[in-house]
Amino acid sequence: MSLVHHKAQGSLQELSERCKICAQKFTEVGFIVKYAARLNSHKTNLEILFLEATQNLKEKFGFEYEILLIYSKYNTFDSRTISAVDSYMNSSPAKGRVESLVYFVVSEYKNVYEWMSSYFIENKDAKISIPFFLNDILADPEKIFDIIAKAYFSINKFKDTLPLSSDTYFFGRENEFSNALEFFTTKANFGVFGLRKTGKTSFLLKIKRFLEAKEHQVVFIECQNPRVGFSRWNTVLQDIANNIGGGKLNFEEIHAANSIKEAVNNYLINNGNKRLILLFDEIEQITPETAPETHWDKDFVLLFQSLRSVQTLNRNLQIILAGLNTICIDKDRFSKRQNPLFGIVSPIFLKGFTLKESTDMINKLSKISCVSFDNEAIDLIYNKYGGHPLLTRLACSYEIENEKQLGTSLPVRFTRNNIIEDQKARDRELVFYIKHVINEIEDYYPDEYRMLEKLALGDTDFFKLQSAITSSGKYLYNYGILSDITGYPCITIDVVNDYLIIENARREGRTTIFPVVEANKRELFVKTRINSIINDMRQLEQKIKNENKPSLFGHNSFPLAEKLLEVSVVYNQQTFSSVISILNLVFVESIENYGTNIKQSKYFWSTIKHTYPQLHEALHRIKVYRHGSHHLELNQKIGKQLRLFLEKDLGWVTGIEVEDKYWLLLQRTLDELMRAIQFETAKK
Repeated sequence: MSLVHHKAQGSLQELSERCKICAQKFTEVGFIVKYAARLNSHKTNLEILFLEATQNLKEKFGFEYEILLIYSKYNTFDSRTISAVDSYMNSSPAKGRVESLVYFVVSEYKNVYEWMSSYFIENKDAKISIPFFLNDILADPEKIFDIIAKAYFSINKFKDTLPLSSDTYFFGRENEFSNALEFFTTKANFGVFGLRKTGKTSFLLKIKRFLEAKEHQVVFIECQNPRVGFSRWNTVLQDIANNIGGGKLNFEEIHAANSIKEAVNNYLINNGNKRLILLFDEIEQITPETAPETHWDKDFVLLFQSLRSVQTLNRNLQIILAGLNTICIDKDRFSKRQNPLFGIVSPIFLKGFTLKESTDMINKLSKISCVSFDNEAIDLIYNKYGGHPLLTRLACSYEIENEKQLGTSLPVRFTRNNIIEDQKARDRELVFYIKHVINEIEDYYPDEYRMLEKLALGDTDFFKLQSAITSSGKYLYNYGILSDITGYPCITIDVVNDYLIIENARREGRTTIFPVVEANKRELFVKTRINSIINDMRQLEQKIKNENKPSLFGHNSFPLAEKLLEVSVVYNQQTFSSVISILNLVFVESIENYGTNIKQSKYFWSTIKHTYPQLHEALHRIKVYRHGSHHLELNQKIGKQLRLFLEKDLGWVTGIEVEDKYWLLLQRTLDELMRAIQFETAKK
């Protein structure tokens, strides 16, 4: 078969001899030329090829589409070439046909490698261009593979954590962006709110690029900039006016409101139907009760009163806010002063990515690093990090960098087992960022933080009670850190859940990660838990029957329920072994016996696990503790699953004895069983 497609043969012959030699070298190593043309753009003349990789090369380097190759005849290199390529890739015939994030550049400039390296240090949002000095591949075309592999080895776009200044690596947020455009169309003010590092600033910059492309004026006010934070309200108004040509007006306090009105009106009159958008990022930095500088307790109201007075006369002025705290639009008054933003700003909450958005980001960014994550690995990462953009990226980055340190050759495919095996080491690396994500909730919403902490510790009753009697908790749902789509409140980011538990233990000086019920309250605890488990299990069984779902125990419910009344406080290995055997008999063995009766030998491990995953996990804990109850002291005999449960419940480390270990294991077993039954009952 010819390595030049018949449709490209004629156009390839019209290109320069050096470009044809370049094409030949790439075909010698397995690429097929599918298209050839000249490109005259951005004051530079280039020649282009579309290359199709063989199946072997696709698998090795992750190529899914054709690859754009740019040949530059010049003995130097500059950013005009990059600009020309960016423009070309966003137009026909390249758009949708060639790889969107990576392309080849073959140059006659011998220092093209150094130039490109410097360029990417300064332009982290740029598409990946893999450079080749043509003379390097003339004598030995096999060097093409080495150059590609070396480029891929140095690329890890998951590590980039700064706000995105272009759309190249912007993923997801289609619904949120659609909502923002609707607010813009209707000339409504709106705010973008979310946890730290959910991409608020990147989202705002995307809005800014879109509006500026429509020739609207956007003034971006970074409220965390000391220039803004230390300024008075009238100085901020003057800075806005400077951006629209009205800075020469009088902005002393007594004149500032009228001056901004004049400046805005003059700008809008001179620019026809164009809009003026004021975009305030990190708004909590100038909001009363959250601003570091106390003068904003008064100046916030004066600033936005002045802007609102302009807006009532001219709807082409629009205000967009962004930040973590929605107090700026939720409170009707600040220190007896009416809040001018109350009721006139619609919120957009940036939650974690959906599974689809997370998958898209992981697949595209991993491809340009010559790695991949299988679907089970992506599912686990999503469940572990809740779709939080930064935590997801850093988790993937850790896996890539770890393989580089091990000297693993490309390509690399990560599986679910890789993610599980690296979990502890990976999360230790992420703890700083997890703290960064969660600490502002503690600062701005202490009541909600306390509720979140209680939920992490398994005290669902406290959370439900607080939610019922106060409005506390709504922000946690708005930010997506909590979800009740199953009908049961749960923390969506596993590592945040773990962090809250560990921080609570550290703060209270516990040697165990979970609080331990005091000795004189344990008898009552056991009695209360057992009664709740019996009653809750009855409700779950009724729900299962009503919804015609797979039965747990058959028609006669759990037949040995009365045995649960024998469960009592445990003091040592012997009493724990006795109690865990009762729980195993009543629940696990009863389910397994029912499975045997209906001729499904794997009923517990298949039907129950698939239909009632939370309950299965709690019962699996009982089964494992029952099996290992005689080996808890014998470290060498502890199985992998037993070790995992012990680590979850005790923060258990080999060789370290935990005080009241057996009691805590029973406490955690009963807590998790009750929680799981309630979860399955509430599940929609």
